[in-house]
This record gives sequence, structure tokens and C-alpha cells, in this order.
Amino acid sequence: MANRMFQKFDKYWKDYNILLSLDVIVDLRFKMQFVEFCSKKLYGHGSNELSFVKSKLVSLFEEYMGLASKSSSSNTSKSSHSGIDDNAFLPLNIGIGYFYLDELKIDRYSKCDVLAFWKAYQFKYPELAQMA
Repeated sequence: MANRMFQKFDKYWKDYNILLSLDVIVDLRFKMQFVEFCSKKLYGHGSNELSFVKSKLVSLFEEYMGLASKSSSSNTSKSSHSGIDDNAFLPLNIGIGYFYLDELKIDRYSKCDVLAFWKAYQFKYPELAQMA
């Protein structure tokens, strides 16, 4: 029975939905550190799964950057309204450190409305707010 349970556990964690990780990353209580912690516990240090999450996050962010640049080229008032340079959101280092990820997390036990946060910060982090 334990072997069957382990096989089921392994099956579901092997092919988990990448959106679960992305949801945690945009939650200002957890961000990338929690995904890294869980990945290390489940798959070991430097796992392919963590690299996959990071690459998906980068590609998704770049897709939103592309959408934003297309809309800003047709509507120049958007970029001047945000007051943020598009290059400010490019990875700061190899380890996917966006300005948002580098900011301090809030206490994980505090009540937090993640969607309300992203609505309030939509001009500071427009692409990340759309992703959230």
C-alpha cells in the first residue's frame, strides 16, 4: 500500500502544473524563495524542475514585456504614465532577480489580498500585475 501511495505522490509531483509555482512567486509573502525551498526539498539542490520554473517565468515575463511594448508603441502615453523604464524589469542576474523579487517579503502569516496588491502596484510593475 505504501508503494502505491508513493507512486501516486511521485506521479502528481513529477508533472505538476507550472502555474502553481507562478502563483506562489507573485504572492508577496512567498516569492521565489519558497519555490526554491520546496524544489530543493523535493528534488535536491540545482534541480531541473527549478530551472524549468525559472525559464517559464522568464519566458512568460518576456511575453508580457512584448505585449506591453506593442501597446506602448501604439499608445505612447502608457510608457510615460508608468514612469518605469521597460529595461528595469529585465533579469538583474542569472538567478531571475527582478526588482519585485529583490524587495522584502511581508510576513507569511499576515492576511494579504494578493490581487488587491497587484491592482495597487499596477503602475510600478505593469507586466507583473498583468501576469498576477
